Amino acid sequence: MTSASGGLVYGRSKLNWFIRFLTQRGGESPTLFDHVFVLRRDGTGVESLGKGGAVELPDYREKYDCAKRWGITFAVLDEGFDHSVVEAKLDEYLGTKYDKFAIAKCALDGLLAKVTGHDVFLFRRFRLKFWKRQERWNICSWLYSCTHRHAGHRVHGVVTTLVRLGRRRAQRTTIKALDLRRITPDDIGDDVAELRPRLYRVMDEFGTRPDWLAEKHPRLAKRIDYDLGLPTL
Repeated sequence: MTSASGGLVYGRSKLNWFIRFLTQRGGESPTLFDHVFVLRRDGTGVESLGKGGAVELPDYREKYDCAKRWGITFAVLDEGFDHSVVEAKLDEYLGTKYDKFAIAKCALDGLLAKVTGHDVFLFRRFRLKFWKRQERWNICSWLYSCTHRHAGHRVHGVVTTLVRLGRRRAQRTTIKALDLRRITPDDIGDDVAELRPRLYRVMDEFGTRPDWLAEKHPRLAKRIDYDLGLPTL
């Protein structure tokens, strides 16, 4: 088995169209991923779901590698990345409840992003004192981001800010580590497939290139360079 550390899901689910609508802004390529899960080194894993919260994922291929909805697996190649830390955190997070309030905040930011045309990180900043749930691992993308942050890996994304140039304002785009609360499955997918592909290796459970990826999404397969001379995991 390979020491994969994450997985992404693309396809037609009940919420897929809504997530794609909210996370795709004008001029961007189509949103691909609507769910992310975390894999242990033995091929089992954990995912955070609306029903059940953070639960065990015994066999992701049986669940997601199908005609309507499929998953890709990737391993982080950051220097010094310790997968045992990720697994220890996964054990801690098992059984935590899914936070629908956090999803509502993501949706509000998504609606503002559709109106303004660029990424908005406003409602997701808010943390209410009376809200007892810890907003760090109780939706799928935050489960991945939090466990991997403890191992020293941060998800990066394209961030647009307004800067003043004399009397005028302009937009400045940079690639930097994202605040955990603003990360969506598509942000993780962009980091893996487009922004920093040299830090990841996309594979199946045997550590080889998944042939079905090119068959089901040729454009995504072309984004990922498999000839970088990366070490075998």
